[in-house]
Amino acid sequence: MSTSSGLFWVGALMIGAAVLSPSLSSQEEPVVSEDGDKPSDRPRAAAATTPSVSGVANQRITRSFDGHFYVTAQVNGVPIRFMIDTGASMVALSAEDAERANVPLDGRVGIARTAGGDIEMTQTRIDSITVGGLTARAVRGAVIEEMDHSLLGQSFLSQLQSVEISGDTMTLR
Repeated sequence: MSTSSGLFWVGALMIGAAVLSPSLSSQEEPVVSEDGDKPSDRPRAAAATTPSVSGVANQRITRSFDGHFYVTAQVNGVPIRFMIDTGASMVALSAEDAERANVPLDGRVGIARTAGGDIEMTQTRIDSITVGGLTARAVRGAVIEEMDHSLLGQSFLSQLQSVEISGDTMTLR
């Protein structure tokens, strides 16, 4: 699969993935912290209105020559390169990246109905994702066999105080 068609499939997948994950939504929501506290150590914020961030940490990312933003994050302590996809409903890992980061598959295989057709994914929860000084725990995700690289989607990004793009710079807070 070419990189461009792979990106189309994965981007389109994330649109339908939330519909296929009702059992994940009842589990503990991820919490982002600068200092790595456990979710149980922090008061829970209202998911729709207040991000679960203590303090402010800025991570500035420069746009790549291809027009996308990329960042290397620590997934369960293993460095993984992500394309940041603000339109993806959840984090999507390539099978290779999931294996390297020791991300368990929960066995729930789903089919995401996308604009480009159906694509198979396996649901998961990622123990931790760290970008700069921000750590999210118990992040909803999917593992996709035919994906060329991993996407950092809303199951991580929505936990931040803000995601801003100004010119060729994205700032995560």
